[in-house]
Amino acid sequence: MLEDWLEANPDGIVEDGKLLIIGRQVATNLGGFIDLVGIDRQGALVVVELKRNRTPRDTLSQALEYASFAEHLDTGQLESILRSYLNDDSLSLAEHHHRYFELGTDEAIAFNKDQRIVIVGQRVTPEIRQTASFLRSKGIRVTCVEFAFFQGKSGTRLLSQEIVVGNEADKPVHVASGSLPTVTEAGFMTFLDGQGKTVFSRVLALAKDKSLPIHWGTKGFSLNGTCQ
Repeated sequence: MLEDWLEANPDGIVEDGKLLIIGRQVATNLGGFIDLVGIDRQGALVVVELKRNRTPRDTLSQALEYASFAEHLDTGQLESILRSYLNDDSLSLAEHHHRYFELGTDEAIAFNKDQRIVIVGQRVTPEIRQTASFLRSKGIRVTCVEFAFFQGKSGTRLLSQEIVVGNEADKPVHVASGSLPTVTEAGFMTFLDGQGKTVFSRVLALAKDKSLPIHWGTKGFSLNGTCQ
């Protein structure tokens, strides 16, 4: 049921938009079967795997195995998968992709220059999340999606989904930066010539005499006072 639903509603399982499904239960060269094969707007091939009851290690290793197989599929093979999937021997992958994503006539797409992995499960374990995040940091595009199943009293079935790995911000959560040191009165005075020392000595003395707040920064100071 979940596979049927994902096949009919694939857009929510990638973090950057729509997904065109071109195959289901696609046989690999090692005897496996990819649950769903899709293509994103940029032409990257997307391997969608349902977690089912496999262990985290089995889930990830199988997804990587399928992605390594998918990497070597050329445009002709992808078109053959699409034609078999939709039972239409006249389909053009390029034209079908352009129509689906409503691309402009001047937008040229190179298919399968990149591969993506989407892992879907009722629960994405911490082991899968951690490893998927690590793979993403190394440039392997892995997305993890959790789903929940609900059935109403009337028999209506509802499925909800949430991307749990893949929607992270591209910038660090906390950014730290070194700061320039704050200048002191003694340090400030050492950079002045004779005339400057005379002028600023009087200014600082007046500020202290009038109890005006002096704020030292990285290059100088500022005074707060009331003009009369």
